[in-house]
Amino acid sequence: MCRNGYDGAGHRCDPGLGRASRRGQRPTVTYRAELSSRALKQMHGLPNPAFDTIIEVMAEVIDYPGPLRTFPTSDPYVRRVEFGDAGLITYLINDGARLVIILDITWTG
Repeated sequence: MCRNGYDGAGHRCDPGLGRASRRGQRPTVTYRAELSSRALKQMHGLPNPAFDTIIEVMAEVIDYPGPLRTFPTSDPYVRRVEFGDAGLITYLINDGARLVIILDITWTG
């Protein structure tokens, strides 16, 4: 459950996403996710819980790639989203191809 922007585990969340999924509403378009070669290299050595959280967060992002729970950058097509307690994913949105490309994964845990 999402309260005040955080779930029970202390992760950031958007209360609107939880409400939408409980009603059974699904987005009409799901984006595909790809890893850049840089992001793929950065994933090596991540602890299993961090890797699992990346998968969970990106599953939400491909349904809602825009600004619902992400941080803007100077480029309107590049967004950032937190994962776990110590991670940040930077990704590029390609609306024409319905594609989200993970550019960078930062893990400080």
